[in-house]
Amino acid sequence: MKRETKVFLAIMFAVIMLGGAASRSQAIFPAEDGFLVPYAYYDGTTDTMVGLITWIESGSVYWSFMSPDGVQWSQGVLPATIAYKIPFSLRTGDGNVHSGQVGYLIFTYDDDGTLQTGENRNEIAANAVLLSTNDAAFLPVIPLDRGDYANANINLGTLNAGSVVGLSYGFAADAYISASYWIDPAFDAETSLVIWCSQTPPATFEAETYPTTSFDWDEVTFNRVHTVLNVYDMETEMMGSDSGSVDGFVDIFENQGGERIIFTLIKSSTFSAMQTLLGFYQP
Repeated sequence: MKRETKVFLAIMFAVIMLGGAASRSQAIFPAEDGFLVPYAYYDGTTDTMVGLITWIESGSVYWSFMSPDGVQWSQGVLPATIAYKIPFSLRTGDGNVHSGQVGYLIFTYDDDGTLQTGENRNEIAANAVLLSTNDAAFLPVIPLDRGDYANANINLGTLNAGSVVGLSYGFAADAYISASYWIDPAFDAETSLVIWCSQTPPATFEAETYPTTSFDWDEVTFNRVHTVLNVYDMETEMMGSDSGSVDGFVDIFENQGGERIIFTLIKSSTFSAMQTLLGFYQP
């Protein structure tokens, strides 16, 4: 098969999988109390950019940049505005303190900085991209309703791993989730598997991988590194795989970390932009 044909088929497969995935995490989301950006990163040439959308001219949006273990690295406040869109740069907001480190972002609307148990609003939404030279990769933005936060009065300036305890717009805890990967060395293909959990997962994520062309299953164990956000290089994790598959799916078993969001980031020297493929429910 010609190289150009293989590239075309790979692109078409990615598009089909992205468009055909049936899960709440790919629905049209409403505005809520807050939202989660489950993967956030910046360095000298890359930045996580968020466009907040609001239509209220009072109160503020409180943001926190969290470590993969739920430690608050930095935080700040953005005044709400009737101008609808509020731009946010992680590099600028973090003051270039955690350059090169992967974490996640939480944004919450409130009138005084304390999200109380009886407050339940629908005031903000957002879009997010991982912006670099000639590239703007899509990043999922997951709404957070009041029930996703801890059932307590929360100081939004001092969040921790227990501040968000659910993900009602994510994958249910008992869901069996499948995500695409592509690690073909002929195309310098690389895949990062991203798993964000609302509850502390077990010491290992149990999973299976299989190629796109057969049901030649392989059992895979991902060792948990962090208590909230874990990112895995699929080429490393596939070493020793019996199937030797370079293009396929990874299935993450249910009941491993509460409600979750799972997706892959795929890049290749053949593509001009990183591709984000959201996970989907296995029937």
